[in-house]
Amino acid sequence: MAVIEEQEYPSFSTSGAANSRPRRSVNAIHPPMRKRKTNDLLWNILTALVWLGMACMIAAFVSVYSGSIGTLNSVQPTLVAMINIPTMTPSPVFTHTPLPVAVEETQLPTLTSTPTLEPTETNTPGPSPTATIYSVYPFILRSDPKVLDAETFPDHESCSMWVAGQAYDQQGAPMVGITVMVGGYLDGKSLSQLSLTGTALQYGQAGYEFTLADHPIKSKQSVWVMILDQSMVPLSGKIYFDTSEDCQQNLTLVNFRQIR
Repeated sequence: MAVIEEQEYPSFSTSGAANSRPRRSVNAIHPPMRKRKTNDLLWNILTALVWLGMACMIAAFVSVYSGSIGTLNSVQPTLVAMINIPTMTPSPVFTHTPLPVAVEETQLPTLTSTPTLEPTETNTPGPSPTATIYSVYPFILRSDPKVLDAETFPDHESCSMWVAGQAYDQQGAPMVGITVMVGGYLDGKSLSQLSLTGTALQYGQAGYEFTLADHPIKSKQSVWVMILDQSMVPLSGKIYFDTSEDCQQNLTLVNFRQIR
C-alpha cells in the first residue's frame, strides 16, 4: 500500500491575531495509519494461507484417487477375487414308459337298427256331416237327373218319352199328395202339365210321371219340373234337364227332398 507523506500546510490568516495562534500539524487532524497497515497485511497472509490449504487438499484428493502418491494413499483398495457361483443344471428326470401290450382285437357284433313302426291313424267311420244348404225353397233336388231306358219299368214298351220321380221329407220318407208341374218348350211347342206324388207307384210310394211326347225328342235345358203346394205356390225351383232322341234314353228321373 502507498505511504502518504506527512506535509505541513501553511496557515492563512487575515489578521495579526490569527498569526499569534499555534499551528496544528496534519497528524493532529488525521490519526496515524500504521495500525491499519498492519491489519491489512495480516488479512492478506491469512487469505494466502487459505488458498494454499485448499490447493493442498485438492492435490491430496487427486493423488489419492489417482494412486500416484503411494505414501499419501495409505489405504489401498483391496481387490476381491470374483467368485463364480456354479449354476444348477437340472438333472434329467427319467419317467417309466410302459411298453405297449399287444391286445387281441375283438370284433364287435354289428348293430342292425330295427325300424320302429309308427302307429297309423285309423279313421273310424262316423256319421257323414250334413252340409248346410241354403235355398229359398223348402224342397231341393235330391240328386242329379238320371236318364234311363223306359222299358226298365212295366208298361213302357213303346218308344215314347217320359219324366218321372218321387218327393221325400226331411227324414227321407216318401211324401204323397204333393203337386208336381212340368213346363217349358219341346220341339217348338209350349209344355205345361200337373200331377200329384203317389199317382205312379211303379217309381215308389210317392211316385209321379209325365208323358212328354210319343217319341224321343232331343232338347237342351228347355224343359223343367217343379213341385207346388195346394195354393200353387212354388215349393222348389225349376229343375231343367236335357232329353234325347234315343229310345234307350227316353226316361228322365227327377227326385225332390225337403230341407225345412
